[in-house]
Amino acid sequence: MQKKEKHMALTEQEQHIEDRMKTAYEIQVSDALADQKQYRKDGLRLMGIETEYSLIKPDTTQADEHSRDAIINGQKTWLQPELGAAQIELTTSPEPIERSGINHMIDQYITRELYIVSAAKTHGLQVLRNGTNPFIPVNEIVRSSKPKYTAVPNFYNQQRTVTNTNIGKDAQVDIGDLSVISLFNSVQLNIEAKDSDDSIDLINRAIAISPMMVTITGNSRYLDGIDTQISDMRMLAWSKAVDTRTEAERNAGIKETRAGMPDNYYKSLEDYFTKVGTYPFILDYPDAAIDIGVGMYWKDARIKIIGESLVVEPRPIPMQPTAEENIAAILLYLGRLNYSQIEKEALLPMFLAKENKLTAMQDGLDAKMWRQKNGIYVKEQARILLPDEIQKARIGLIKLGLSKEQIQYLDIIEERIETGNPSDKFAKKVSTAENQGANRTQALQYALQ
Repeated sequence: MQKKEKHMALTEQEQHIEDRMKTAYEIQVSDALADQKQYRKDGLRLMGIETEYSLIKPDTTQADEHSRDAIINGQKTWLQPELGAAQIELTTSPEPIERSGINHMIDQYITRELYIVSAAKTHGLQVLRNGTNPFIPVNEIVRSSKPKYTAVPNFYNQQRTVTNTNIGKDAQVDIGDLSVISLFNSVQLNIEAKDSDDSIDLINRAIAISPMMVTITGNSRYLDGIDTQISDMRMLAWSKAVDTRTEAERNAGIKETRAGMPDNYYKSLEDYFTKVGTYPFILDYPDAAIDIGVGMYWKDARIKIIGESLVVEPRPIPMQPTAEENIAAILLYLGRLNYSQIEKEALLPMFLAKENKLTAMQDGLDAKMWRQKNGIYVKEQARILLPDEIQKARIGLIKLGLSKEQIQYLDIIEERIETGNPSDKFAKKVSTAENQGANRTQALQYALQ
């Protein structure tokens, strides 16, 4: 869809809210940074999982909000609503990052997911396990009824200046409504940092590892019934949907959107919160200004303040086809992060890391990616790089003291080097069904069985 570039000025009321929120944010950040000793942790770090799901009816239409909320009401402590009225989020309780803690986390995650599946069934619904909900037309998305789920999408729909909101290599889908992110489902790990310096080290390494994670876990290719031919299009679409830069700013590369990879690694906790605070707050909740700022900082990784803990949340993994594959992806990230920290790996220059992320999203396992080899930067196909990356993750998990059975989850990931990532497998199933006479909706249903 071609649109005339526009940039609407804030109304007087919107500007008043923005000024009040920014003032509150600066005060709260100042308080948070004043005594960083409060974030210092001794002993084992804690970890948890967050996962988003789409709920659909048997005819593939979206679930209604009443049914979604009825499922949440059964377990409000660990189920939350999301932007889409048919979207739900599961969280696990924090567990120590060691053998028994990881076992508890895995058991709890599987048990809680089974609850969602069972509760959905009682309401005549099914749980969709995919990085995107490929069935719902973008112009028919039903949002959750909370005011923030109206205010934030409306703001970006009005302020967006990007002139082309289509996405796809050949066939394209228009993502010109920020509500499109309600069709995206991801798997996020939350890792407690040892202190503020560790939080910055963790987030920077999580960002550097992000492209590798996307090549092997890509599972977001279809949207609005369209094959975008992009291995994982979530962050590409998200970043475009929140792009309020002018054409000159985009061409000059002097500003970045609040989604995707940052332009630079973070220098300190203060630097991180400064960058978070550069984006519009939109919502009028001054007492929660820092939470709102971070909550709408949709980068590949972010730092949250939870109580007296700094929690790093890497975000690039799309929903995987099974619970076991979600766990495998989480453990791959955890192990690879731990290895990187132990070995004090040099980070790839950000402009190369961003290029890696772009090609990883577009081409998956066929992506050609930069790496450092014998002191120089070279490009190699992801399939060639991945065995070494997975081995490093195994070593990282061993160093954490995980069991052989836990580390064997990475076998699921390693098999993909030969068989393809979830997007590859999904597209093959859709193609097979269509070649046998199925229409696109039927083919998508078959591929998601």
